[in-house]
Amino acid sequence: MQMSPYTPGTIAEEIPGRESQLSLISQRLERVAQLGEMNKQFEIFVGPRGVGKTSLLRKAEKLAKQRQFETIWVTAGNSELAAALIDECYRTVEATSNKLASALKSSLQRMKITLPVVTLDLQQHEQSNLPTQPAERVLEAAFKAATDAALQSGKKGLVVFIDELQQADKASLTALAFAWQHLQAEADHLPLAIFTAGLGNTRDVLTDSASFAERFSYRHLANLSPQESKLALILPAGKLGVKWHTEALKTALEFAAGYPHFLQLIGDCAWEVAGDPDADEEITAVQAAAAGELFKSKRTEFFASRLAKTTEKELELLQAMATLQERKLRRADIAKALGVSTTDISAQRASLLSKGLIEAPEYGYLQFTAPGFGKYIREVYAL
Repeated sequence: MQMSPYTPGTIAEEIPGRESQLSLISQRLERVAQLGEMNKQFEIFVGPRGVGKTSLLRKAEKLAKQRQFETIWVTAGNSELAAALIDECYRTVEATSNKLASALKSSLQRMKITLPVVTLDLQQHEQSNLPTQPAERVLEAAFKAATDAALQSGKKGLVVFIDELQQADKASLTALAFAWQHLQAEADHLPLAIFTAGLGNTRDVLTDSASFAERFSYRHLANLSPQESKLALILPAGKLGVKWHTEALKTALEFAAGYPHFLQLIGDCAWEVAGDPDADEEITAVQAAAAGELFKSKRTEFFASRLAKTTEKELELLQAMATLQERKLRRADIAKALGVSTTDISAQRASLLSKGLIEAPEYGYLQFTAPGFGKYIREVYAL
C-alpha cells in the first residue's frame, strides 16, 4: 500500500509541460549567479486556476535554493503586499549576524512607510519624527538590504517569489513596480531576481497600477498537450513502481482533457479505486472507468463551488457563453446573445476574470478556464 502521488489542489511534484518555463528560470538564475547582476526582467507567469502556476513557482524556488540563493516567498492578498515584502526582507537581514547586515538592518528599522491604507513602522518606535519615505523607496531599500545580507551570509543573491499577484492591493503594486524600475536603473549590480504568478487578468491589474508595467514579461501557462498529459499521469506512478494500462491511461486522459488540476484529480481517483497499489502493480481499464465515476462526482462539486461565487449578472454572462458552445468566444457574440453591447458586459467580464472562472486567450475573446464547465452550466440550467 502506497500513498497517492497525485496532489489535486496542492503542490504537484511533477510538472510535465513546463520544461520551457523551468529552462528559462534556470537560465535567469544562472546568469544572476555567474555575473552577480540583477535579472532586470519582472517575470510573471499567468494563467487560469488549476494550470499549475503555484507548483511552477515552488519548483523555481527549489531551483533557486539549490543554486545557493536566499529566497523570499509572499502570497498576495492576505495583507498589504509592500508591508509583507518589507517584513520578509527584514527577517532575512535580521537572520544575518555580520556587521554590514546589522547596519543595514538598523537603516531599515529607522524607516517608516506610509501607504494609503496602512502606516508601517519597521521598528514600531513611539517617536513621531521618523522620516516618512515613499513606499517604493522603502521597498527598494529593503530589497537592497536583504540582497546584501544574503551575500554576506555566503549566498549567491536574493530571489523574490510572489504568488497570486492579481490579488495584491493597488498601492503596493504601484510601489513594487516603481521600486523595480528604480533598481533596474540604480542597482543593476545587485544579484537579485523576481518571479511571480497570477491569473490571466494580472496584466490589467498591474498596468492599472503603473502603466509601464505593460513592459513586464508575461508568460502564459496553458493546458497540457496529450503527450504532456500522459507524462503527468505516468511519471508520479512510475516513481512508485506502478504502471497504467494503455486503456486505463486513455480513459483518464479523456476525463482530464489536458487540464492540470483534472489530471491530478483523475490520477488520485484512480489510485484510490486501485486500493493504493504497491510497486509492480498496474492500474487497469476497469479501475480507470470506476475512477471516472468518482472523478465526475468531484468535478461536479468543483463546478458547483465555482458557480456559488457568481452574482446574478455574472451568471447570465456564463450562461450566454455556455449556450454558444464554442471553446473560444468573441465578446461581441456573447454580448449579442445577451442582447446588449460589449461595454455593457465589461464589469461582469472583469469580475469573472478576477475570480478565475473565465480567461481572455486573446484580445476580444473569452473562454471558460476549466474543461466541461460550459456543459455543466447547460445541464444545471437546462439550456
